[in-house]
Amino acid sequence: MPRTEKKYHVIYKTTNTLTGRYYIGMHSTDNLDDGYLGSGRRLKYSVKKYGQDKHTVEILEQCSDRPSLIEKEKEIVNHDLIKDDDCMNLHTGGMCGPISNLGSKRSEETKAKMRAWVRTPEMGRKISKKLTGRSLSDEHKQKLKESHTGLTHSEETKQKMSNWDRSEDMRKKISETLKDKPKTNEHKENMKKPPVTCPYCNKIGRGNIMKRFHFDNCKYKL
Repeated sequence: MPRTEKKYHVIYKTTNTLTGRYYIGMHSTDNLDDGYLGSGRRLKYSVKKYGQDKHTVEILEQCSDRPSLIEKEKEIVNHDLIKDDDCMNLHTGGMCGPISNLGSKRSEETKAKMRAWVRTPEMGRKISKKLTGRSLSDEHKQKLKESHTGLTHSEETKQKMSNWDRSEDMRKKISETLKDKPKTNEHKENMKKPPVTCPYCNKIGRGNIMKRFHFDNCKYKL
C-alpha cells in the first residue's frame, strides 16, 4: 500500500540534555508537535534510561517531499557524523524508504564473513575491552539468571567442557590472563600450601578456587 503523503518532511535532531549525546533522523508528519523523538536503537535506550523529558528536539532542515527528505538525511548523516562519540546514529542516512532499499540485502557470502568475524579472538578482545569495568544493574542480573534457569548441558557437552578445562589451550589462556595481574598476600599464602585433589573429578589445585568449584561444589558430585 503506497505511503500517504504527509504535510511536513523534516530532518530533526534529538539531544539528551544530561549527556549531550544526540540523534539525527528524518520524519514525515502532519503535526510538527507530535512528540516524535526518533526510532534509533541507541536513542530508545537513552529515552528509557534518562526519561523523555531529558531529551529535546529541534528541526534542522525542512524538505518538500519524502524522496528529497531521504536524500537530505543521506547528506547530513554521513560517515564522519556517526564517527562522533556523541552521535547515537548507528548507520548513515537514507536507510529508510524506496530509494535506499535498492540493493540493501546482504549476500550469503557477506553473512558468512560476518559470522566468522564475530567468533574471532580479535572480536572477543574488542568486546572484552568495551565491557571492562562496566557493572550490571540488578535488573540485568535478574534477567540473566532467569534466562539460564532450567538450562542443562548434555553429557557430551559436559565431557567436552571437562576436556577443555584440562587442555593445554586452557592453561595458556589462564597463564596469559594472570601474567601481569598483581598477586595479593592471600594469593601468595595460598600458593605456599600443598596442592589438593578433588575426590569427584580428580582436579588438582590450590586455594579458594578449589573450594569454590570443587569438593562439595564440584559439578561431578552425585
